[in-house]
Amino acid sequence: MGSGIKESNSEIGRIDYLRNKFGKLSSEELHQRINTPKLRRMLEDYSPSKKATEWQGEDPYFGIDAYTDKIYPKGSVLYAGEPFPTGYFTTKEALDNVGVDAHKVFEGLQVKPYWGKGMFNAIFRDKMVGYELKVDITGANGIAKNNTQFWRGRLEQIFMPDLKELIHNKYLKRLSGTEIKLTNTEMPFSEYKKIIEKIKALGGKGF
Repeated sequence: MGSGIKESNSEIGRIDYLRNKFGKLSSEELHQRINTPKLRRMLEDYSPSKKATEWQGEDPYFGIDAYTDKIYPKGSVLYAGEPFPTGYFTTKEALDNVGVDAHKVFEGLQVKPYWGKGMFNAIFRDKMVGYELKVDITGANGIAKNNTQFWRGRLEQIFMPDLKELIHNKYLKRLSGTEIKLTNTEMPFSEYKKIIEKIKALGGKGF
């Protein structure tokens, strides 16, 4: 699915795309222009699926999943892991199928748990939260399955670049009262170490 519990250091998104295509714009200028019909027309050749694949193919997510651009209509509610959501979502139906066990959720989405120096256990995010679309948004839709170093996968994943920008411009709204508290959020270091060995075998750094 993509990034683990920490935010990625290399955020790929709509701001970079716009600056590359139309020249340098300040954050304020982007905020002022992002909602205009003209700017939305400028984004007609922007593919979330292409951006989703750019998040993959390197350490530790070496596998590249197949995505299709799909329009999600206004009023749709998608669920993201928290804390530190990254722009990856899944559906309520997918969550209903696996329940509230964090291992089942993130193993299905092929998300690396987080471990830091001095921690006894690795950890998954501890909740899923609903986000409502306030406008129609095109997202990258696919099934998590090509990063088997993080288990079997097979859950539906949806990627929407520039999550912060979407929220800032009120395209997406975090819905209070939709939090799904997850259980079994810790992974023994001995199990986490097995994942690291798989990553190293693929040429990654591991930790």
